[in-house]
Amino acid sequence: MKTIDEVMTIFLKAQEERLSKRTFQDYESVIELFQIYLNGYGYQTLEESDMKLWENRFKDDEASFTKLFGIDKISSYNYSEFFEYFIIRKVASGPTFMKTAVRVMKKLTKWLLENHYIDENRFNILMDFFKGGKDKELLNAEKVGDLLYDYTRNQIDRKYEQILENYFVIEKVENKQLWVTDLFGASESIGPVIVSKQISDLCQQDWEIFLVIGEYKGKWHIIESGNVSP
Repeated sequence: MKTIDEVMTIFLKAQEERLSKRTFQDYESVIELFQIYLNGYGYQTLEESDMKLWENRFKDDEASFTKLFGIDKISSYNYSEFFEYFIIRKVASGPTFMKTAVRVMKKLTKWLLENHYIDENRFNILMDFFKGGKDKELLNAEKVGDLLYDYTRNQIDRKYEQILENYFVIEKVENKQLWVTDLFGASESIGPVIVSKQISDLCQQDWEIFLVIGEYKGKWHIIESGNVSP
C-alpha cells in the first residue's frame, strides 16, 4: 500500500508533465496545504488501533499521518474540514486561492479514481462535497470576508451603547441588514447589523462569522470582522 505522501508525489509528478510552471505551482501549494491539514487534523477520524499507531509515531514526527496511512483514510469529512475550516481560518488566503483549491482537489479526486487508488463509490462520496453549489458558496464566503474588511475600514467613529465580540451565526438576511445569534449558546437574535448591499447579497443563513459589533440608536454596526465560514 502506498502512503498518502507517496500518492501525492506521484500525482504532482503527473501534473507537472502537463501543466505550465505557474499552474503547477498552484497545484503544489494546494497539495502541500492538504498534507499539512491531514497531519494536523486527520487523526480525528482514525479507529482505535490506527490511533495508537499514529500517537506513537506523532511523538517523534508531527508529519507522520501522511507517512503512515494510505488514501483510504481520507474521507468526505476531511474535505469538508479542509475547505470550511482549515483554509478559511488557518490559511486566510481569499477567494482566488479558494477557487484554485477547489479546482485542484476536484482534479486530485478524479485522478485517484482514474489511477485506481479509490473505487467509484469512494469517488462519489468525496465529490459529493462539491455538489449543491458548495464550491460557489465557499467562494462567496471568502468574498464576504474581503468585503467586510474593506467595509469596516470606512466606518465612522460612533459612541456605541454596547460592544459585542464573538463568533456569530447568521440567522436572517435582508437588504443591507443581517440578524445574528451567538455561536456559543445565547439564543437571542441580534440585529439589524448594517452592511453593504454587496455583502447582504452574498451572505447566507447559517454561515458562521467573527464580528466585533457596536450598538448605536437601535442598530448594530461592524467595527471589526474576521473569518466567514459557510
